[in-house]
Amino acid sequence: TCGTFERKPVGPVGQRLLAVLREVCCASNGDPGCGIASEVQVGVLVDYLTSPNDVLRVNILQGLTILKNVLGVLIYESNDVTSLANKLSTAVWMSNFDVVGAVSNAGAILWSESSCRFREHPGICEGLLIHITSPQ
Repeated sequence: TCGTFERKPVGPVGQRLLAVLREVCCASNGDPGCGIASEVQVGVLVDYLTSPNDVLRVNILQGLTILKNVLGVLIYESNDVTSLANKLSTAVWMSNFDVVGAVSNAGAILWSESSCRFREHPGICEGLLIHITSPQ
């Protein structure tokens, strides 16, 4: 199997959405016979990491973990502070400190298992500074 999601949303619609997220991530993870997720597709996932719904955040982090090889390419494509690479690095780093344990665990797994070396992205400090000086 491509990946598993540990926390399931409540209800049949939520469970179907989770299955779709998993299948899309598996189909676009860059493995042989699979496509490669675009910057726009990954950007949608990253944008929803700020959702107040912790089940959504955890599942997106698990989906991004499935896409970890694709993320490495996106991280190195840009040094621009406003780029997806910076947003992704910042969001994954911040998820390590989420108040919901399942979210922080999923963020820590993505951070540690990812081959894209988030820590080396030059714009991460500027992205984090925004959240420190203007917390939402």
